[in-house]
Amino acid sequence: MTPKFEGSAQNNYLQFGMGNYGKILGDANISKTLENKIEVGVDAHFLSTQGLKKEYDWDSKQSSTTLGAYLNSYGDKGKFNLNAEYGLNSYNYYGIYALSPGDVDLDQRVNQFKVNGYYDFYSNEILNDVRVKSSFLKDHFDAQENQASVLANFSKHGVEIGKSGINLNADLGVGLETVKTEFTIRDKNASNFFNTNLNPKVTFRKGDSYLRLGSQFSFLNSKNNNDLMAEQMKNNKAFWFPEAEFQVAAAEQFKFYGGVDGGLKLNTYADLLQQNPFLVSDQYLRPTETKYHFYVGLRGDIDDMFKYDVSAGYGKMRDIMFFKGNSIFDNNYTLNRSAYDYANTFSAVYDEGNVSDIKGSLQYFPGELNS
Repeated sequence: MTPKFEGSAQNNYLQFGMGNYGKILGDANISKTLENKIEVGVDAHFLSTQGLKKEYDWDSKQSSTTLGAYLNSYGDKGKFNLNAEYGLNSYNYYGIYALSPGDVDLDQRVNQFKVNGYYDFYSNEILNDVRVKSSFLKDHFDAQENQASVLANFSKHGVEIGKSGINLNADLGVGLETVKTEFTIRDKNASNFFNTNLNPKVTFRKGDSYLRLGSQFSFLNSKNNNDLMAEQMKNNKAFWFPEAEFQVAAAEQFKFYGGVDGGLKLNTYADLLQQNPFLVSDQYLRPTETKYHFYVGLRGDIDDMFKYDVSAGYGKMRDIMFFKGNSIFDNNYTLNRSAYDYANTFSAVYDEGNVSDIKGSLQYFPGELNS
C-alpha cells in the first residue's frame, strides 16, 4: 500500500499518510494574502520508505524532502511570481543480486536548490512575459551542476487584416540557457553548454481555425572533457528548426490539425536523475536534436461532456538519450567496493533514429459540473 493524495487541497492544509514497507508521507502548505494583493506561502513535502529490509541484506531505504517558499503579486499591469525550493533526495543504490553484502555503504544523496521568477503582462502588447530559472545541484560523490535560463516572449496580438475577419498574432521568443556540470569519480566527465534561442512566429486566426508559421534558431556553444580525452572538445554550431501548425475547425466536435516542429534539448544531470535516480555519478552529457517532427491529429468537444484528442507523428532525431545498465567497474573479486560498483547503476548513451508516435486522450466531464 502506498499513501496517495489527490492534490485537491490548494492552500493552508496539512496531510499525513502511512503505508507498508514503512512508508510515511507528509504534505503541508501555509499561505496568506497581504495588502496590495500580495500572497506569500511555504510548502513542505516528505516521503520515506524503509525499503525491502526483510528480503535483502543490503539497505534500500530512501526519502525525499522538499521545502519551498513563494510570493505572488497581482498588479495593475501584470502578475509576478517568485519561488525558492530546496530538495533532498536520499536513497541507496540497490539491485545487488550476484553478491550479497551485508554492512555496506550504498548511500547516494542529491541536494538541489532552485530559484525561479516569472512576470506575465495582462496585455500582449510588445513584452508578453519573462521567465528566469536557476538551479544548483550537488550529490554525495561531489558532482556539481549549475543551470540558469532566461526566456522573454515579445508579442503583438489581435491585429485585424482588413475586413476579412482574420486576426494576426506575432510572437518572438528569445531565450538564453547555460549549464555547467562536473563529476569527480570514474572518468571525471565535465561539460559546459551555452545555448541561445530565437523563435519568431506569426499566426493567422479566424474563429477556431488558424495557421501558424515560424522557425526556431539555436546557437550552441559546447565544451566536453574527461580523463580519457587528450584535450577538451569544443564546438560551436547553429541550428534551424521548422515550426508550423494549422487547424481546420469543421465544427466544435471535429477539429483537424497538423504541423511540423523540432528543437534542441540540453540533457542535464538533474533531468536525468528525475528519470532514473540510479545513475552513476559520472555522465557524458550531450544535447538531443529533433531535426523535424511531422504530426496530424483530430480533436474536439462533444456536448461539453467529452473532450478527445488523437494524433500520430513521425520525426528524425540525433543523440537520442537512453539508459544503459553498467557492469562491475572493478573486475577484481572483492566486496570492498564503492556504492555504485555492484552492477547496480546506469549511464546515459546516445544514438540516432527515426521516431514514430501515436497519442490519444479522452476526458469526461460530468453533467453536474457544467450546469
